[in-house]
Amino acid sequence: EWTQQTSPASNDIYALRGSGPADVWMSTFGGFAYHFDGAAWSPIFTDTRSSLNALAMVGSQAIAVGESGAVLRLAP
Repeated sequence: EWTQQTSPASNDIYALRGSGPADVWMSTFGGFAYHFDGAAWSPIFTDTRSSLNALAMVGSQAIAVGESGAVLRLAP
């Protein structure tokens, strides 16, 4: 069942991926990332300002790729 959530992002959302309802990732313009644990969104430190254009799930790990060759493994 789908439920509406309020986005924590103030920037344009570029990608959204998840491995289940309690493991959802979002990446945005400007290098921001967020993780949803089934209850709330949390900001994730990325140490980049390159826009993160795509996300892939590899098992339970999220991989973000973006501008300027940015490739990041994200962890909550």
